[in-house]
Amino acid sequence: MNLSPKHLTFDAMYSAYTAVLHSQPGKALRLPDGGAIFLEDGEVYAVTLNEAGEVEMETAGCISPVAWDDDRGCWDCDESAEVCASAVNFPVFVSLPA
Repeated sequence: MNLSPKHLTFDAMYSAYTAVLHSQPGKALRLPDGGAIFLEDGEVYAVTLNEAGEVEMETAGCISPVAWDDDRGCWDCDESAEVCASAVNFPVFVSLPA
């Protein structure tokens, strides 16, 4: 995918996550902050990864625009919009637990 970090919005990021994850059933997408996201029933969920890099499903929660920084065009926890967009432009996947 080639997601531009310029003028990045929550809706654009949500759509990009959905597109990337739709093509990888049973997988979660690693995020720059060390967490991951996965798609379930059309919703995008964020989760933490344990020290072994495995998804901790008990931490799952729907992503929300509350944590989106409109001024910087990225998540509050990201360094920049470029870092945020890198998750979908250079995806790294981990398996979801069975």
